[in-house]
Amino acid sequence: MGNNILKASLPGGVKVTREFFDYEAKYFDETTDHIIPWDLTDEEIKEIQSVAKRAYAVTNCKGFARVDIFVRDSDRKMLVNEINTIPGMTAVSMAPAMYMKTFGKTYSDFLDELIDLAVENKKEKDSLTTNRG
Repeated sequence: MGNNILKASLPGGVKVTREFFDYEAKYFDETTDHIIPWDLTDEEIKEIQSVAKRAYAVTNCKGFARVDIFVRDSDRKMLVNEINTIPGMTAVSMAPAMYMKTFGKTYSDFLDELIDLAVENKKEKDSLTTNRG
């Protein structure tokens, strides 16, 4: 999360009781659990946050995105799976839940911060000048 100054939430995961994490499991299955933080060492958490911020920055993300990272069981290697710039934003979505848990804030605080980042980014873009000759 951020434009020029980045911060990363605690890593989270989803524990499901179904074979697939489908639409039903995602939005309606009350046995689906968000685990925040995921069961990782402190060192792994710091590394995941660092990898997520690097992936976010190198792809020039602004505002907010969810960076999905797999940790391979065999050697604990971290692999960026995707950078989702439009993650779920419902009351049961992972991205807002990770923000609230990490920073001790409310869903409303989360939305306020996203709006502030959008305004900041717009002002920065408007301040740029071009030389068309």
